[in-house]
Amino acid sequence: MYKTQPRQRARVKPKPELPKDIDSKHELAYLRILEERHRLKEIQAYYLKPGSLRTGTGVRYEPDFLVITNQGYVEYHEVKGATRFASKGIAKLKMVAHLFSDFAFVLVRGLEGKQVVPGGKTVKVVTFEYEDIS
Repeated sequence: MYKTQPRQRARVKPKPELPKDIDSKHELAYLRILEERHRLKEIQAYYLKPGSLRTGTGVRYEPDFLVITNQGYVEYHEVKGATRFASKGIAKLKMVAHLFSDFAFVLVRGLEGKQVVPGGKTVKVVTFEYEDIS
């Protein structure tokens, strides 16, 4: 009978603990940017997970942040990280931006390698740099 070595488990890097209502490290990084912008008086206010917008067809959109600019404009900011998961969310964002044209919708992308996001007439695409917190 042959003796086999026990299988070694791959070491998995533990995920960092995220605060309540934060879904990803990208959102946490952008939250820190908004905190700094508010501290520097570049924006009036910001709110995390401000609620949802409903369309007439029953589609519900839950933005990541609501930002009030110094000019008093309301912007909904959607933070997307991995490109492979973003296409459905981007399509929904564009649809909601078309239906709720009184508000500005901002798609926020982190600068991680080569990510290309199609922009729309009603959706502004913003990229930001952040430190990897993992």
